[in-house]
Amino acid sequence: MLHADGPAAQAIIRRIRANNRRHAIAILKLALKTVLPPSVTLAVLALLSAYLVGYIQVTFGSRLLTAAASAVTFLVAILIVRSVWQWADRRYGGWTLLRTIGQVNRDIRQLERSIYIGAMTEAEYVMAAQAAWELYAAAMQHTGFQVE
Repeated sequence: MLHADGPAAQAIIRRIRANNRRHAIAILKLALKTVLPPSVTLAVLALLSAYLVGYIQVTFGSRLLTAAASAVTFLVAILIVRSVWQWADRRYGGWTLLRTIGQVNRDIRQLERSIYIGAMTEAEYVMAAQAAWELYAAAMQHTGFQVE
């Protein structure tokens, strides 16, 4: 099915996959760096919230006040964890990188299906593969990875 330009597009796809394999551990570390601060923040806030709600319940004995304290601490925890998540993603970029890599991989699968069923011409296939490479390379370089 693929003739003149097909091997070039397939080479781009192989290059993306090879870079993914080569950087897999580093990408995983980056993702963990991004997820760890909000996770620790959530755990600490959950403990503080449980302590605070327990203290209010023992001290005041009011169900309404305990429920209100639970709701307020829950909302505050959500806001703080969201802020920490956004900071960690800006700082490390792991979540954004994973989303971009996922999008590139979905695009590649769609390209392969399209060329297999003949829905794309070879020139369109090469252009789409090149666009996927440019998106992938920009995301990887933005987070400090060198791509080949």
